[in-house]
Amino acid sequence: MQMATPEGKPARRPRRNVPWLPIWSLVLGIAIFAAMAAGGNIGRGLVSLGLFAAFAAVFFLGSGNETIAGLATPRSDERWAMINQRSLAFAGVVLVLILVAGWIVELANGHDGSPYTEVMGGGAVAYFAAALWLRFRS
Repeated sequence: MQMATPEGKPARRPRRNVPWLPIWSLVLGIAIFAAMAAGGNIGRGLVSLGLFAAFAAVFFLGSGNETIAGLATPRSDERWAMINQRSLAFAGVVLVLILVAGWIVELANGHDGSPYTEVMGGGAVAYFAAALWLRFRS
């Protein structure tokens, strides 16, 4: 049920800040454990699951700390949204540089550059698709 504002526009409900980072960490830890167990590495899978669970616990239990809360729920306010956006952009630049370096090393060793070629191609397609989508939405 939406309430009308005086201007006649429906009011938005405030979004609850869900701690996605701990949830994502647990889901990823379970997926990695399942993959390692399927590959016959149950011990290593349990260690990985434990590390991911510990990471999730730090971010869930430490949510009273402003920095930990901001990292766990980056859309909690405009400041953290900006920090998250800039951090993701920086991480993207670092990943692109690592991919290009790995691709060049593979080519120099006489290989076809795979899987770096596919990952960079997927990233380029995703970038241009997102840029076009966002351009036409604005």
